[in-house]
Amino acid sequence: MKRPVSQIPDWMILDAFRYALGRMTFQVSITTKWLTDNLDHLSDSLFDMVWQELDEAITNDAKTRVRYLEAGGKGPKFFPLGQDCDRAEWTRLHTEMGNKMIRREKTKDR
Repeated sequence: MKRPVSQIPDWMILDAFRYALGRMTFQVSITTKWLTDNLDHLSDSLFDMVWQELDEAITNDAKTRVRYLEAGGKGPKFFPLGQDCDRAEWTRLHTEMGNKMIRREKTKDR
């Protein structure tokens, strides 16, 4: 049985997001797709929490990848967002969330 997003507690959605963040499995694509499809139904506070945590994770991932490359690709190959394919999914969600924030700002200006 599929529940409307409004009936799913924010904490449960946030937990699912946090569980998937950094994973290197199919869970990343499932979670990012669900979040992307339901961005318009998330509460503002949940949206803001996910945005902040995802933004920090992308920044940390980029720094970690730079350090890895600067070390000549030596050392453990662990990145906060997972492998390249996982990072691409999180980046796609980040872009969609950024676009939604721009649309939200334009609506406020009217």
